[in-house]
Formats: sequence, C-alpha cells, structure tokens
Amino acid sequence: MTLKEFVAPLYALLLICFLIQSVQHHNTKKQLEQKTAFLASEVISKNIELHKRDVRIAELEDEIVYYQKLTNIKEYLRGYSVEEQALGLALCFTESSWNPEANHQGLYSNICGNKPHWSPYLEELGIETNSIEAGIAIYKFYKQKNKGSRFLAIKEYKGIKSQKNHYLVHNTLELREIILKELKDESITKQTIRRGK
Repeated sequence: MTLKEFVAPLYALLLICFLIQSVQHHNTKKQLEQKTAFLASEVISKNIELHKRDVRIAELEDEIVYYQKLTNIKEYLRGYSVEEQALGLALCFTESSWNPEANHQGLYSNICGNKPHWSPYLEELGIETNSIEAGIAIYKFYKQKNKGSRFLAIKEYKGIKSQKNHYLVHNTLELREIILKELKDESITKQTIRRGK
C-alpha cells in the first residue's frame, strides 16, 4: 500500500471524526443553551415568587402594626361608652387615619385634627391634646353647644362652612356606624365567652 493510498482513507477517517465531533459539540452546545435557558427561566420564576412573598410579608407586617395600633387605641378608650369610642375612632380616622403625627395643612400635627387653641381646654380636663380622648372631648363640647345634634357637632368640629362639604359629616357618621357595630359585636362575643367559662 502506498503512502497516498494510506493517507486518503486516514484523511477521510479524520474528516469523519471531525464531523462527528463537530456534530456532538453542536448538540452539546444546544443542550447547554437549552439547560441555561431553562435554568434562567427557573431563576426568574423563583425570584418572582420570592418578590411576591416579600411583598406579602411586608403587607402582613403593615397589617400587624395597624391592628396593634387599633388594639392599643381600644384599650386606651376602655373608660368611654361604646358610642363615644365609635364616634372618637370615626372622627380621628377621618382626620388622620389614627396617625398621631398626621400633618394638618402644615399647620399642626396630631391624631384628632384639633387645632392648638384647644390645648388649654383639654389641659383643664386633664386630657392629652394629641389623643382620641381629645377628639371625644371636643366633639362633646360641640354636641352640647349644638343642643345634642351629632351632625352639627361633627360639622363644627371639622370646620365645615359649605353645604357641598356635608359629605364629610355623612362619611364620618357612616364610619361611626360601622365601628359601633364592630364594637358591639366584639362586646357580645366577649360576654358570650365569659359566660361559657
């Protein structure tokens, strides 16, 4: 066998090996690209899940703070009638969403929207000015001044002059009814639990 006869099949064999290796390399590359795309998709999905979980945890933390604040407020108002509690909670929610640092037109900051000129009156009663108790006391003042009218007392409390803003009084009264129902339902539940002991 001559060198040419020997080299030609060897060259063909090397070419076949190179082609096979090239095909295998191409297939391996495709498989790696597919696996990489799949893994990237999985990572994105997991990141989305983690983000949703983080958002939900943050929402739950906000809810815990909100309900803890509400529980503290209810404990603080225990000495008041259910009706007074409901009105105080409704008034202060419509003024500040129960935020003691609420900003009222950049002029003052408190939970119940009472202006600083109420401070001497509240101090005389022994009531903290930045409290729901202050809101209840001021409301009672206006209610007595307006011969027992809840509507007129809230209207004056909120400083409403125009009839077009009466919806603010109606919103407060509606919220009062919702809170009153919740407080009464809670009170009935507590009494039922006590009797069951």
